[in-house]
Amino acid sequence: HVTVHRHGDAGEDQNIPSTGYRWRLFAGGMPNDDLEVFHLVFPRKNRMDLMVSHPGQEYCYVISGRIRFHVGAETFDLAPGEGILLNSELPHRADNISDDEARILMVVAKSAQKSEHFDWWRVPGTAAPVRSTRTKTSQGD
Repeated sequence: HVTVHRHGDAGEDQNIPSTGYRWRLFAGGMPNDDLEVFHLVFPRKNRMDLMVSHPGQEYCYVISGRIRFHVGAETFDLAPGEGILLNSELPHRADNISDDEARILMVVAKSAQKSEHFDWWRVPGTAAPVRSTRTKTSQGD
């Protein structure tokens, strides 16, 4: 099936109140989808100190700003036009190391061996995650 993302289709950014991060789901996330594609905005002041891990892989491409990715015991500083592909089962997180907001395009792929959906927008110890109210015309929600 096909989903086309056009300017304005994804609706408003959703917030993660405990971190100040904003995100918008561009595509994927349906039960039969293997990928989720997000636009993620990192504020300058807040950050998430929690390392996360979940089944699958993810690729993050820096659009603007500078991002420090922590993967296990390693760190990687990336600038606009640079990206990182990682096994999401490794503990990981990312920090904005810019003077202003930073933006990334993130693609998360499910694990072939594990079909459960990981709701990684829910930060442990916080209220339920904010859900997008966007619509998808080609695949339904």
